[in-house]
Amino acid sequence: MRQNIKRGGIQRQMKLGSPLELACQKGVNLMDQKRYEDAQLIFKTILCENPTHYAVQMNQGVCFLATQQYDKAAEIFHAVHAASPKDLKALYYCGVSFEKIGAFELACQFLERYLKEKPHDFSSWVMLGSASSKNGKHSDALKYAMKALSLEPTRALSYNNLGATLMDLELFEEAKTAFETSLALEPGNLDTMSNLASIETRNENYHVAIDRYEELLSLHTKDSVAYKSVAYSSSFAHLATGQLQIGWQRYDNGFIPIHDSARTPRRKFDIPQWDGDDIKNKRLLVWGEQGLGDEFWFFSMLKEAQQCCASLVIECQPRLVTLLQRSFPDATVRASQLGPLTSVDYEVQIPAASMCRIFRSHMEDFTKFEPYIQPDPELILQFSERLQALRPKRLVGICWRSGKVNAQRLKHYLSLSDLAPILCMENIEIVNLQYGDCEQEIVAAEQALNIKIHRWADVDLTNNQEQLAALMSHMDMILSPSTAVMQLAGAMGLPTVMFGRRQWHYLGQPQTPWFETICSFTPPTGEPLQDQVPHMLAHLKEFLSV
Repeated sequence: MRQNIKRGGIQRQMKLGSPLELACQKGVNLMDQKRYEDAQLIFKTILCENPTHYAVQMNQGVCFLATQQYDKAAEIFHAVHAASPKDLKALYYCGVSFEKIGAFELACQFLERYLKEKPHDFSSWVMLGSASSKNGKHSDALKYAMKALSLEPTRALSYNNLGATLMDLELFEEAKTAFETSLALEPGNLDTMSNLASIETRNENYHVAIDRYEELLSLHTKDSVAYKSVAYSSSFAHLATGQLQIGWQRYDNGFIPIHDSARTPRRKFDIPQWDGDDIKNKRLLVWGEQGLGDEFWFFSMLKEAQQCCASLVIECQPRLVTLLQRSFPDATVRASQLGPLTSVDYEVQIPAASMCRIFRSHMEDFTKFEPYIQPDPELILQFSERLQALRPKRLVGICWRSGKVNAQRLKHYLSLSDLAPILCMENIEIVNLQYGDCEQEIVAAEQALNIKIHRWADVDLTNNQEQLAALMSHMDMILSPSTAVMQLAGAMGLPTVMFGRRQWHYLGQPQTPWFETICSFTPPTGEPLQDQVPHMLAHLKEFLSV
């Protein structure tokens, strides 16, 4: 976490003693007293008469920031910027507000433009580093963190900011040193204490992390935004140690923080969230969240949810609509509605992952899972004809990374060269399941290993999940890290070898408990993932020989 946002009142010279000046000054005085909602009422009244008044617009935006109405802040600051593209304060606050709503690339662009004119603004370098890191540009973030440190070398925030950047780069010891320096300069800083707890979680020292988070929670007002943000951060350590009830309870706070591990999208409803009570006579909306793989993962509880309600509405990514509609013919399935919301066809709602509190609060609950994805029979037949030439050899589908690669994710992946012993097995044919731009990697592996990795130009593995599911249904074995391919394989009940480092969602178990057909290969802490390849190879040989 990095905190350093300017929140002072903004004024431009107005006619001395004018009613407008007096009203604006009254609003600024209320801001100084942190009475932001009262100030907003004054600014709103002024803007009704003068909707483009610069100082009032800017002050209204600062109030929105202070009250965490980040969408409204971004909207008003961007309007000011559109009217005055070179205004530096508008550039700065556009950067701040866009970072808060998760538009990290835009935030970086605004802050970079601002810093060209104000290169000695410490807080803006901190904010730019934060936005760059959240945007996956960790090398740039480190450069900006060092620039901030050079401007304020004795300030605690400089070292907290540097530590957060080093932590994103997986340089945990260096990050810990930076955080400890920050605490020495400013004992009791809550952001730094939270970052130290996060390092323990990332290092799999979960019980130490829990102790640190409990100390932090005791220092925050219960039910405050800060308290809920810390509670969410602590959920991963609790879940990683199998403490499911408290873990899922705290995980439910995940839409509050603004960082790359927060739950998204942030949707607002005028109807209650289902908490597990009796809804047999009510219509339920389950809405997808986070990424594609997360939807496959958490939709694994849809069958159980459907048994609890009068009717089920499912909202998901557009590319899953037809696949899920076939799999749940009695439900209404549609693309996620992220605009103005109406509740004409449901009376209660729940984000998909929050169903874990209801259906996965004990380890034995995971045995209730049944494969639920039903591929298109016509596409299955088309791929059967296409793959016939590869038989009678066994078909192994491979995916080796996700579409988004950064320092944190790379430790969970293996390259095609790492997988060479498996790719060169006798009596198998390798079928590509890797989505995204991967052709150069495939060609290089084919040339280096003298093998063929089968793929087809008319098969869209990224956007056409119907094609992907039908193709996967023919595989004798699937090989993948924790990606959407792995989650889809689990949702279909397909034999799968999953590789990667142990993560919180193993829930303290040696194997992932979510899908029974997935066999996990994870190295002990500190050992290379590549050492698991011989074990994976032995498992594949045994499985494919049966």
